[in-house]
Amino acid sequence: MTTTGDDLAAAPGEPVRRLEAHRRELTGFCYRMLGSAFEAEDAVQETLVRAWRAYDRFEGRSSLRSWLYRIASNVCFDALEGRRRRARPVDLSPAGSVDAELVWRPGDTWVEPIPDARVVPAGAGPEDAALARESIRLAFVAALQHLPPRQRAVLLLREVLRWRAAEVAELLGTTVVSVNSLLQRARATLAAQDLRSGELHDPADARQQALLRTLLPRLALNLAGAPPVRLQELFVDVDDVRLEIGFGGGEHLVAEAERNPRTGFIGCEPFLNGMAKALALIEERGLANIRLHHGDAAELIAWLPSAALVRVDLIYPDPWPKRRHWKRRFIQDANIAELARILAPGGEFRFVTDVADYAAWTLRHFARAPQFSWTAESADDWRRPWPGFSGTRYEAKARRAGRSPCYLIFRRTPAP
Repeated sequence: MTTTGDDLAAAPGEPVRRLEAHRRELTGFCYRMLGSAFEAEDAVQETLVRAWRAYDRFEGRSSLRSWLYRIASNVCFDALEGRRRRARPVDLSPAGSVDAELVWRPGDTWVEPIPDARVVPAGAGPEDAALARESIRLAFVAALQHLPPRQRAVLLLREVLRWRAAEVAELLGTTVVSVNSLLQRARATLAAQDLRSGELHDPADARQQALLRTLLPRLALNLAGAPPVRLQELFVDVDDVRLEIGFGGGEHLVAEAERNPRTGFIGCEPFLNGMAKALALIEERGLANIRLHHGDAAELIAWLPSAALVRVDLIYPDPWPKRRHWKRRFIQDANIAELARILAPGGEFRFVTDVADYAAWTLRHFARAPQFSWTAESADDWRRPWPGFSGTRYEAKARRAGRSPCYLIFRRTPAP
């Protein structure tokens, strides 16, 4: 995407209000098309900016909603056909040794969840809300990624949004016969996908499927309810609690939990394949001091009580290298403020990256956060891992490629 939406945000008046009224449903459409909450957000912003710039040329021959969906479809086609895809995490290959080679994963591995509140229409009745949730189910969205872009759009418009064939034909600039043919082929492709399990991992791995159905519900946190006053109550006989954000395949999380049986660990991961790998490791090692959240870290952090954690780890997060994506980096002033809230005085935030720019970005942001102090006293403190650090396959590959990891520790200072 080439626009940021600043023009749209700065344009008051009725056109902006009318366009913004469609943001939520357009987000749902773009998410189903692209399989990424982040890309959907970009696509919707681009759609609204294009619509605002062309608003004076909108003649009303179709409804505003149809016009916006035409623009959104073209934006998604551009993103899909132009192969302008986000950088993918690479640490989700099967569990193995640190020196094991990382393996390629198919495209639907990287489909990520999106909060219901961003796509389910406000005020929707129970039936419509249930339909909306089912149509953003990860298995369905993953299966959609097997379809060519135009088949994907036709299927969504016809069977999810319930548009007539003639309306879809007009939107896509084609014929009703062509729309029906695209729909028939899309249905045939989806029929070959197993949507019953509701999962995205390798369908041949029956063990992981079983763990996602049985073990994950037992370990998953219930963010719909209030958290306990003391997070230790989530576990059996632990002294303190730590959090790992974006644990990938779970190597570091599981190693730390195994090494520290008197500590409770909360792991957060949006990708289902990573969750499946972690569950396999947890069961294999018989660990009882881990709880999990499959979803966005911001939701989990907002749920956590104040001063509840002794440590938060963020190990090799997505660096979002493009300038227009920097807003998606986890290290932001607002998130640092939330880390300060949930960490007890003296608690630590530990961060590892092999991207020099992200390390510098993190240092700049924490330097202006009075709630934290950087613990480094010499260069070796950030060049070398802290004692007991559990390496990952990604780190081993980074070192083989000549990239030098940076290990940063920030301590929560007592309130003045």
